[in-house]
Amino acid sequence: MGYMKTNLILFIFALSTLMACGNNNHYAKEAEVCADASENETVEEELMDGPASPKDVPSALSNRKLIKNGSVQIEVLEANVDSIANNLNKLIVKYNGYKSSDVQSAWNYNSVAKIPSASFDRFVEELYTIGGKLIDKRITVQDMTEAYSDLESAIKSKEAALEQYRVLLKRANKISEIIEIQSKIDRIQEDIDRNAQAKMNIDKKVSYGELAITLVVSDHQAKNNYEKEEPSFWSKLWEAVSSGWELIQLIIIGLFYIWPILLIGGLLLFFYRKRKKNQK
Repeated sequence: MGYMKTNLILFIFALSTLMACGNNNHYAKEAEVCADASENETVEEELMDGPASPKDVPSALSNRKLIKNGSVQIEVLEANVDSIANNLNKLIVKYNGYKSSDVQSAWNYNSVAKIPSASFDRFVEELYTIGGKLIDKRITVQDMTEAYSDLESAIKSKEAALEQYRVLLKRANKISEIIEIQSKIDRIQEDIDRNAQAKMNIDKKVSYGELAITLVVSDHQAKNNYEKEEPSFWSKLWEAVSSGWELIQLIIIGLFYIWPILLIGGLLLFFYRKRKKNQK
């Protein structure tokens, strides 16, 4: 009797699900169709609300997920590198930023600054004030709003499906059904976690813009530091002698390359003179 009662309950539940979702009674399909139905209801509600009013436009623009990156090169004199680098550090602190890397070589000072996105543009503009000459500036803005919205929709949809599977799990009686539903729950939860992590990564990149800043020692300054002394008369004379000796070596080596031509030419000249002598 208890077995018949259980089957009756399961039959009634399956029938109600079919009426609500318009699909077969397989557990996976029930959850997915119900989730889609809930999404359609949400979309219909949004459509009933009508298009966004002009007042909502500024709010929509402010909620865009924009990732700002760029690079700047500033030409400086070697004597001013330290002072300009110090000015750069003060400017980063002023805008509540920080350095993610800092490398200094003989002719370059490379830093990567992380600046809050709200202050990123003002920070870039104020780089003109730290000293030196700005010789290159490249700024890119990547709009991740659509990708971010897709992640939110995917998480919402999967959470709805997950809830449906949990309801089915509570009502399942067979071990095989429990195992199948639980495996689907685990897969959906993994997808939710992965999408949530991707969403978090976008939030981090949106919060802080990244700017690579390079202080480059000016070319004329570098040339002055490496400029060679004017060679003396004896140095020039020795260089001329060395060049002359190298030329002689090249000529000798060249003669060895053309010895067959010289040999044939010498024989022809010998027979020509001998013949001419006999004619006389």
